[in-house]
Amino acid sequence: MKFPVFFVMFFLFLICFTTAQTLIQDSCKKAAAKDPLFKYDFCVQSLETDPHSKAATNLKGLLIASTKNAESNTIKVKKIVVKILMDKKASHGIELPLRDCIKLYTDGKDYLN
Repeated sequence: MKFPVFFVMFFLFLICFTTAQTLIQDSCKKAAAKDPLFKYDFCVQSLETDPHSKAATNLKGLLIASTKNAESNTIKVKKIVVKILMDKKASHGIELPLRDCIKLYTDGKDYLN
């Protein structure tokens, strides 16, 4: 009796995974068709490596997942810039551009939120 349950669960999982993968590929393909600067391969790779994107079942879920992923990456980059700014070995000539960078990443995080 356990075998049929396992079999059904396996196929349900497989269908969900295939649906998410198709959703990602179709969404990236449509976006790339609208903008020649848009990179299809980068889009697919970014979304397929994000567990939340892989779990998306519709475009809204994919949008929410990709926004959270972008917000997370923004926070990581901002921390790197702050670390560079606090490094005493850094050139004094880069302080203003780094502060601008921090401001822009802070604004970007707020917009994504």
